This record gives sequence, structure tokens and C-alpha cells, in this order.
Amino acid sequence: APAGGFYLDPHKDRGPVVLISAGIGITPLFSMVDSLIESGSTRKIWFFVGMRSAHSFPLREQLLAWAKDRSGFNLVIFHSQPSADERLGVDFDVRGHLTAEAVRERLGQPEADFYVCGPATMMNSMVGGLEALGIASDRIHFEAFGPASVRRAPKDVDDRIADPYSVRFARSGVSVSWDGTYDNLLSFAEAHGVPIDAGCRSGNCGTCATVVNEGTVEYVARATAKTESGTCVTCVTVPSSALVLDA
Repeated sequence: APAGGFYLDPHKDRGPVVLISAGIGITPLFSMVDSLIESGSTRKIWFFVGMRSAHSFPLREQLLAWAKDRSGFNLVIFHSQPSADERLGVDFDVRGHLTAEAVRERLGQPEADFYVCGPATMMNSMVGGLEALGIASDRIHFEAFGPASVRRAPKDVDDRIADPYSVRFARSGVSVSWDGTYDNLLSFAEAHGVPIDAGCRSGNCGTCATVVNEGTVEYVARATAKTESGTCVTCVTVPSSALVLDA
């Protein structure tokens, strides 16, 4: 379930907020909208909701009320299996599943912050789809319900660092050069066949924490998980020197 690291500060304004939910993933994003409204924020909000039908749509009435009464709040509803009594354009906006391409068709290419929450299968396709459309990875925030498995793609060649760090996974016997094309050590390890247990992939659960035998790391996102001294949360860290990990 979503944890404390999945958070929108209502007092920061970085342009529009784009919220994308599927199924029960609507709950934390609904709370974000409520917080923005209560704070008096003037940020434009787009809320894309994927549901099976209106009959399995929690919080529907409040979202519709906001869409009707508040300028700057845009609600787009996708129903994958609408019931016979539902009317396209009245009870929902799009028939089918919510996709990154469908989001782009509505938004264009905005400088916005994206918050995504839903089942793990939806998270993989949505986060990967947004990145493929050119949305900067530091503007995509996500949390999955159930066992999450969102994996970031490698960055472009242009993002490589000039002097790669040596990273050795001691127990696996794998030594690889870190050149900056991965977002974190967890993705890097997985890409090179090193097994590290993982859960939330956003620094919250601590499942991927690994002992640092030698070297130092840098945190690229805040980790809320409590871990032992001498370990790093690999899903939110990158090497800052040559590194030996107990993995």
C-alpha cells in the first residue's frame, strides 16, 4: 500500500498536477486533491481515473462535484467494462483501459508533476509509457498497491558519466562499471543478473536494503524506510564512488 514517501506538497507550485489512478489506487490521489483544495492552491489539476464501471467507482460523486464546481480541475474517466445503462460522454469519457498515450492525447506535453497509483501491472505500463513519451523521470511519482514491480528503463547514452565507477556485487561475483544510465542501484543490479529482493521501489519499505561493504552512495530520493547502519536502500541510491555491495 502507499506509504509516507508518496506525497504531494500543496504549498509547492511546479505547474500542473496530473493524477493517474486505476482501481483502488484512486484513494491516495483523491487525498492529494483534497489537500490541494484545502490549501487554496491554484495549481491546475488533471485527474485520470481508470475503473471497470460506474458501479465499482469509489469517491465518484465528490470527484464529479469538484469537476463541476472548480475551475482548473479536470476529470477524465475511463471505463473498461461499462454497464449497459452507462452513457459515453455522460457517465464516463473513454471506453477502454487508461494508457500513457491516452493521457498524452488529452494533455499534450506539459511541464507537470505526474502521480500514478494502481495495480503493479498498470504501474509498469503507465510509468514506462510516460517515460517513453519524454516525461522526465524525476517528475513521475508512483506507488503501487500490492507487490510493486515498476522498473525504470536505462537512460540515453548522453546521460553517461565520464568516469564510470566500479561496482562489485560480492555474493554474486559480478563486477560492472556504473556509467549513470540507470536511475538506481536496484535497476542496475537486476539488469546485470544480480538478485535483490524488492517491494515498493520508492524507498518506503526497505525490502531492497543492502549492506555496503566498501564505498559510498548518494540518495536520489528520500527513503522513509528504517534500515540498519551501513546499508543502502538500493531503489533510491546511486554510487558516489567505487562500490562493493553484499549482494
